[in-house]
Amino acid sequence: MNGCEASHKAPLGTVETRSLSTVTSLAAATEGLISAVSNLKSEPPPFSSGIVRLQVPVDQQIGALDWLHAQNDALPRSFFSRRSDSGRPELLQDLASENMNGICDANPVSVAGLGSAVFFRDHDPFSHDHWRSIRRFLSPNSPLIRAYGGLRFDPNGKAGVEWEQFGSFYFTVPQVEFVEFEGNSMLAATFAWEDELSWTLQNAIEALQKTLLEVSSVIVRLRRESLGVSVVSKNHVPSKGDYYPSVNSALEIIKEKYSPLSKPERLFYRKHLGVWSEALAATRPRGDSEVSDLEIERDLLTRSIVLICAVNIYGMQAICDRVIVKPQKTVRKLARIQHLYSQLAGQLRREDDEFDILNALHPTPAVCGCPVDEARLLIKQIESFDRGMYAGPVGFFGGGESEFSVGIRSALVQKGLGALVYAGTGIVSGSDPSSEWNELELKISQTQENTIGGEDDESKIIYRGWKVMPFIIGNETFEKLGIVGSSSNLVIYLTTVFNMKSITAATVVNIYGGTSNFGTIVAAFLCDSYFGRYKTLSFAMLACFLGSVAMDLTAVINQLHPDKCAKEIGSVCKGPSIGQIVFLAGAMVLLVIGAGGIRPCNLPFGADQFDPKTKEGKRGIESFFNWYFFTFTFAQMVSLTLIVYVQSNVSWSIGLAIPAILMLLGCIIFFAGSKLYVKVKASGSPIHSITRVIVVAIKKRRLKLVGSSSDGLYNYIAKDFKNSKLSHTKQFRCLDKAAIQTPDDKLNIDGSPANPWNLCSVQQVEEVKCVIRVLPVWLSAALFYLAYIQQTTYTIFQSLQSDRRLGSGSFQIPAATYTVFLMLGMTIFIPIYDRVLVPFLRKYTGRDGGITQLQRVGAGLFLCIASMMVSAAVEQHRRNVALTRPPLGFAPRKGAISSMSGMWLIPQLVLMGIADALAGVGQMEFYYKQFPENMRSFAGSLYYCGIGLASYLSSFLLSAVHDVTEGSSGGNWLPEDLNKGKLEYFYYFVAGMMTLNFAYFLLVSHWYRYKDVVVKDKDMDKSCNEFDKVSV
Repeated sequence: MNGCEASHKAPLGTVETRSLSTVTSLAAATEGLISAVSNLKSEPPPFSSGIVRLQVPVDQQIGALDWLHAQNDALPRSFFSRRSDSGRPELLQDLASENMNGICDANPVSVAGLGSAVFFRDHDPFSHDHWRSIRRFLSPNSPLIRAYGGLRFDPNGKAGVEWEQFGSFYFTVPQVEFVEFEGNSMLAATFAWEDELSWTLQNAIEALQKTLLEVSSVIVRLRRESLGVSVVSKNHVPSKGDYYPSVNSALEIIKEKYSPLSKPERLFYRKHLGVWSEALAATRPRGDSEVSDLEIERDLLTRSIVLICAVNIYGMQAICDRVIVKPQKTVRKLARIQHLYSQLAGQLRREDDEFDILNALHPTPAVCGCPVDEARLLIKQIESFDRGMYAGPVGFFGGGESEFSVGIRSALVQKGLGALVYAGTGIVSGSDPSSEWNELELKISQTQENTIGGEDDESKIIYRGWKVMPFIIGNETFEKLGIVGSSSNLVIYLTTVFNMKSITAATVVNIYGGTSNFGTIVAAFLCDSYFGRYKTLSFAMLACFLGSVAMDLTAVINQLHPDKCAKEIGSVCKGPSIGQIVFLAGAMVLLVIGAGGIRPCNLPFGADQFDPKTKEGKRGIESFFNWYFFTFTFAQMVSLTLIVYVQSNVSWSIGLAIPAILMLLGCIIFFAGSKLYVKVKASGSPIHSITRVIVVAIKKRRLKLVGSSSDGLYNYIAKDFKNSKLSHTKQFRCLDKAAIQTPDDKLNIDGSPANPWNLCSVQQVEEVKCVIRVLPVWLSAALFYLAYIQQTTYTIFQSLQSDRRLGSGSFQIPAATYTVFLMLGMTIFIPIYDRVLVPFLRKYTGRDGGITQLQRVGAGLFLCIASMMVSAAVEQHRRNVALTRPPLGFAPRKGAISSMSGMWLIPQLVLMGIADALAGVGQMEFYYKQFPENMRSFAGSLYYCGIGLASYLSSFLLSAVHDVTEGSSGGNWLPEDLNKGKLEYFYYFVAGMMTLNFAYFLLVSHWYRYKDVVVKDKDMDKSCNEFDKVSV
């Protein structure tokens, strides 16, 4: 019911308060009110209009805010908490008025309300008639029937969309109120009716009963960290670039007309005929020491509060017989800030002058300036948003008393919009734009920390860390057993079952591996844009399972693979048909989809389970990277031994069925922990943001940057922003032009750009810089796998023409199993590195990781060169033995088997395994930490794209070397029969490429600068800052 729609001239039939007996619990109070309201139906008040309050004292002190928090999502709701009354009673008593009796009477500490018994709203400016409409529902005999609300700062201005529903003013008398006193509490229910508005007593009682049924009596003390409000943090409208000229314009007006634009906080408090107000101005931070604090205080005392008080005194004298000021000027010190402060008191001529108090004191010189009309005009020109109720009177009208404050340092909270935080600064003669901007940021920070209670809702997230690792690492183990089991022996499967040539099989395997790795980019895009890591992993694992089943069917069903080749030398082998190739390709596509989705998401998903803002979480992430790769290599070892043995020596059908079964087990384990995971939602693909920054920078390429800092650049931080805030850097300054705000760049009400393709924030630019800085390092680190791939392909062909017997028996090690020694070297080295080397190095470097990620990658690149040199020497020895000593036999479609033991291949494989433990793990950790948080899936895909690039380069290199050397005088380096080739030359060639790559890596590492994060969390240790800023 809108009370403004009824006639304000006729009084209500009744305004009364009925008190029930005191109870000891909130539940008993609620039951008492429900019963009393029901009884009213049988004994209704005999009036056509009225307002009745039923109240039950509760012999227990409960916080009003705690009660309100327990009421779920019931709307509308209200809350009022009065400030300290320090100095107010004494100042009013100084007036020596006989009407001051009762001024020290107990008042509620806080009042919380649900629902609306009657509200008052209109789009016309608040008038005396509107005030009289509110006063109809109030009475000195019912002092706790109050209308809470506020007025617009500028009632004649056009309301913004976000403020339209409030009208020019909005006040409400709550249906259900919880009142907190010192030592006890009270629960009350209020209903109002007006037959003139077709809102009968029956309607009012039924509406109240409905609200009472929603009231909860279960109170849980509200903790600060549980608020979980998402805040638009420090998004200034106008922007900093527009703020400086605006201040200078105001200063010019002040200089010409001596028109002060300055601020009180408490507008007024009235009880009976006594009126009390205050003047508050010039916000400054507390000093770092007692001396500096006193210096700031002395500076404040030279400020203009005398002028502000004079303006307030003039306003109060118009409605009061007498006005006193006490003290004339002092400094009010709070925990982190301090203000100039003074109090004023006056005696009204009559109680009906209450409406005139608002007209006399609002708008105050603090939030508007004077003369008022000129100041308002300037505000309209400068401010590009609607203030709404910000800087307007906010408080309550009561029967015996009223209280209003100026709504500064406030926030408008709406569903879907978040919180719009409002704050301002007062401009006086001598104001400095930079100092005023700093004051503005100080006020914003106070609002965020003390009013909202935090910057994000991460306190809601429960990081279980190592508790969920059995599910994630268990799934990773079985998933890798499945994928590796299906593909590790693929080169042998293609040559023996599908009758492909070695060079063809190696090329197919490289293309398959490259496509799997490049597919991670697509998966990362879908993950970040639409599905999130959890859903992407779920889909990818199912695709992997189906791919493993399809791959097994190519071996189980004879029609899906060609006939077996004859063992005789020179016999012709029949290749696969088109249908067989299509089915095989289909199985590979499913495996590509699965691997492409799992690889970029699995590692970041595991890291998501640790809190990155705590020291324990940071170390947990670092240790997780090492153990993740440990389990990965363990799975590969099992695949390359047991599964490969079954495939090569027992049955391909059974050997390929095992990976499918293991993939099924991995899916079961993963989904078993579903309810325990931290599931980060998709926040939009970073590719969009990267593209926008580059496009906008190109559009604004002709603009000039001013200075080398971020001053003057657009620095918007989006709502629900999860990334760490990055410091502005001087590299790639051309991209900073994307953050230059021009007059054509319009902003939304929350500070975001109206067209994101015309303006980007400094944060977005710095995130793109992170990606660009990483790319030169990525190229070098990716080339590491060019050498790594040779150890997983041609080393197998070397072993086929080596003595693979274990001891003097007839058992032969499967050729593909030799690469297990690469995994073994990695598996053994990772725990040694994590538990021995890192703690040892940490003592000398002070870094949590012992050394930087790039130092770790560099060490791996160096060992990679050593591995290729050893490979070349071993191959030369193998071929010499094969050509100078009697062979052990002949490998089908190959040539003579050298009597050199296959164990000679172990050193090169172990060296490469250790190199991968350094370079591979180091790369992944490097990308994860150096990319913004919302790009971690993209970072994981970048790692695998590096492997994919190396796979394609390997295919190209193999084909090029084969084609170039096939007709040369020196002979083909890479023939089917390695005894007739020069494989060692190829290894030396790759080692030379790795040497040049290592030199390039040292160059880009010296140039690289680690991501510089603006750390806000107090629990972040200092070593984190130092770690993020060092370079190789």
